[in-house]
Amino acid sequence: MKQKKTGVITGNGRKNGMYHHGGEIYGQNIQYDFSVNVNPLGMPPGVKHFLRSEKALHYAGIYPQNGNAELTEAIAKKEKVPPARIVCGNGASELIYAVFAALKPKSVLLSVPAFSEYEQAAVRHGSRVHYHDRMKEILDKTAFPPDASRTAPAAFASGREEDRGRTRANILVQLQEEKPEMIVLCNPANPTGECIPPLLMKRILELAGQLKSTVLVDECFLPFVEGQEKRSAGTYLTDIGEEKSPALLILKAFTKFYAMPGLRLGYLMGFGIDRTEKIRMFLPDWNVSSIAQQAGILALGDERYEQDTREYLSPEREYMRTELGKLGAVIYGGEADFLFWRGKAGLKEELFSRGILIRDCSNFRGLEDAPKGLCYYRTAIRRHEENEVLLWNLREVLTGVGNRRLPGDMDGNGIC
Repeated sequence: MKQKKTGVITGNGRKNGMYHHGGEIYGQNIQYDFSVNVNPLGMPPGVKHFLRSEKALHYAGIYPQNGNAELTEAIAKKEKVPPARIVCGNGASELIYAVFAALKPKSVLLSVPAFSEYEQAAVRHGSRVHYHDRMKEILDKTAFPPDASRTAPAAFASGREEDRGRTRANILVQLQEEKPEMIVLCNPANPTGECIPPLLMKRILELAGQLKSTVLVDECFLPFVEGQEKRSAGTYLTDIGEEKSPALLILKAFTKFYAMPGLRLGYLMGFGIDRTEKIRMFLPDWNVSSIAQQAGILALGDERYEQDTREYLSPEREYMRTELGKLGAVIYGGEADFLFWRGKAGLKEELFSRGILIRDCSNFRGLEDAPKGLCYYRTAIRRHEENEVLLWNLREVLTGVGNRRLPGDMDGNGIC
């Protein structure tokens, strides 16, 4: 594997066992799981009621509706997309693998750090993977300033589109150099949590159209973002025009926003040059269970739940940003239901011994080489009382005093 000066790594290599996922709680004494980023409000009330009902038992005893027609209609109504351009899957992961199986791109540009399944699917189907390394840009442009307040990412402070756009603009240069057949983006990114600036997203799509590249955008975390309707990649194609638009695939799931990871339900939407029918051919019959289909329909109809989620999340995320900052954490831009931060190495192990699981991000590509003695972490925003448990234990681990002292009164001791 060769590292180019441009920050693009080429090759098909992936270390065996390099990646693990959050949520690895089985067989462990975990009471508080901050390693997975699902809606802190839990499932929508209607879904909970359904799963406890005789109706759920009925659906468990019959074959699923092949083709997911009712669920697809509900998604189409929600997303304002023709049903024919929607493909449902057994979670987002199944759809990622189906995309690569169907399209078999010879070359892929992947923005890292990122969810490992993009790379694994690409390599499995013979793609040559190039990596756009965002980490240097994130460290240079979006870290919180080294002061006690840590109230806003430096690159976002002015609020000007041109300042935000510089953060990831060199991906355009890499696209022109590499001319990949497929581009994979995550908006907002996982694990770093920053959204792609609208102007930059539009430019990526315009360039992809010129290069005849397919663009896959993972928007599984976008529903958590304020004004998410205007941030979806599909909204920019009208301005670009049909003739200049690329083949765009948008990936969404019920796992995160609707807190339904165990039901395994996701969907893919095709825009521009439609690839969905080809992708559909690489999925098995009955790939979405009867219970998952019904739960999805109920979840999509609960608009109050969506509003409650965003109203709760925004202030709680800022509270956690502030309190982690007081402990000395270096926090990076977070717009979803989690925060990405740098702290003292070994915190995962310390908290694990107390029944708390956080995500150590050192096995993400691009995050392997934190400064000596430090590590990158991702922690979910959960219920306030659960967040207090995390903060209390971090204070005690770092100072030995827990909640017996105020968060800001740490005598210079901190996470970093």
